[in-house]
Amino acid sequence: MFYDIDEKIKSLNVFTLSSNFEGGKIHGHKNNSKNIGFIEIISESGIKGYSENYSAIYSPEIFEAIVNYFQKFVVGKKIRDLKIINLPNSFTFIGRNGFVKSTLGSIEVAILDLIGKLRKKPSYSFFKKKIKYTKCYYSGGSVIMSPKEVFNDVSIAMKKGFEIYKMRIGLVNWKKDIERIKVAKNRLEKKDIILDAIMGTHKKVWNYEIAKKKISILKRFKPLWIEEPLHPDDISGYFKLKNLKDINVACGEAYSGELEYNLIIDNKLSKFLQIDVTNSGGFIFAYNLVKKAEQKNIKCVPHVWGSELSLISNLVLASISKNIEYFEFPSIKLEISKFINNDSYILKNGFIKPTDVYGLGVNITDEIKSRFKYKKINSFTI
Repeated sequence: MFYDIDEKIKSLNVFTLSSNFEGGKIHGHKNNSKNIGFIEIISESGIKGYSENYSAIYSPEIFEAIVNYFQKFVVGKKIRDLKIINLPNSFTFIGRNGFVKSTLGSIEVAILDLIGKLRKKPSYSFFKKKIKYTKCYYSGGSVIMSPKEVFNDVSIAMKKGFEIYKMRIGLVNWKKDIERIKVAKNRLEKKDIILDAIMGTHKKVWNYEIAKKKISILKRFKPLWIEEPLHPDDISGYFKLKNLKDINVACGEAYSGELEYNLIIDNKLSKFLQIDVTNSGGFIFAYNLVKKAEQKNIKCVPHVWGSELSLISNLVLASISKNIEYFEFPSIKLEISKFINNDSYILKNGFIKPTDVYGLGVNITDEIKSRFKYKKINSFTI
């Protein structure tokens, strides 16, 4: 893959940009804006590789500090000597999980993007020659949407050819939530619905007893799965939930590192495991995780909620993994995505796959950096 590349890494840069949302209603982001943490790695010949880090929206300052710390382990090194496969795991204690693990994974993604551009090959080709289309679900239905707005959101999804719709629940009055779900389900007709309780995000957290009661009601809507019905730390609650019948639980988007994911996989605590290349620990870690989950008959689903760079990074994982049947396609677009994406994927009738662009097909110019300057505010709060 890269063991014969003599070229050195000239620089490892980190920067935060801010972009407005387009195309819908979003909850939790101030001024309709989102902070995005990016990594830029440059070779001696001037070729640039990029990656995004999902957790950076919560604290860009910590993200930048972590990347800057690891510059000494990357800058000046030959690409062939970087031992990319082991990079996220080679730092005892601090590299095992959490924000550091997540950031190291993003550095790995940027390096693999760089190698793809140097090799003039798409990033997926380092894993498999043949790739597949993956069925998308339209990820919308913000918790603050009214029933009428949910109806319109579902209509947009169906018009675009999506046959699966995900909506958020759990924040507003429960009676109103049920009304919102009914509207979505009726508009979808016989198409599938996914219900996301987002317990890892907002403050109205369900405990096991509440979740059990809610799920008993939600089962009649026959959701493809119920996502994050408990807080990510409530492992004991997930142990109890796995005994409930006729319901699929999904979780994992908030995790990073082997300990958390192995707890879910080894104990079969969910039917669907969510993985995010931009948060979980990088390409190679996520790819191996998907294969391990398959051995336990657990399906994997990428979590995608960032720019087009986040989307294509996770799409590479989906396109090479037979254990990934569904792909999250956000209903909300970031304005910056129109500028950084270089036709890196094909979306057709609700199915998606990467194109043959070099690397990940993303470029972030100085002009883009200037246009989307970091606003230096905490853009996320609930």
